[in-house]
Amino acid sequence: MEAKTRTPLLYPLLTPCGVTILYLPPLNASKIDLDNLIRESIIPAVHEILQPPGTQRDFLLQINPADVDPHLAEMLERYKRGPKFHITGYQVFVLPRTAEDPENGNVRLILHSGDVWETTWQVLDSALTKWEDSDPED
Repeated sequence: MEAKTRTPLLYPLLTPCGVTILYLPPLNASKIDLDNLIRESIIPAVHEILQPPGTQRDFLLQINPADVDPHLAEMLERYKRGPKFHITGYQVFVLPRTAEDPENGNVRLILHSGDVWETTWQVLDSALTKWEDSDPED
């Protein structure tokens, strides 16, 4: 609710959404399955708060399957059964602790476009490849 008050422009969210999670573990944390933490706790909370559209589902709901090719009608029915709200992708980074970090740790979210999904690793790999392939004389 506090986020909605601070940033009313995001509600309702009208574009597909991706999430990058920065996880700072608690000081005395035991091992945790980050994928389960993200899928079972964080992503459902983002879905509930932002309700981001995962696809053009709402548009597709307007099409009458009786008016189209049977194969296309079947595909449309699958889309209609899809989740109404959906994060199109996520990635998580575990941050190394420093002496100044809070004892309980924290989780921070970075929201970004879900239209084109490229992981941080892919972005860095692409940049390094371009740099390696560049001519030092240029």
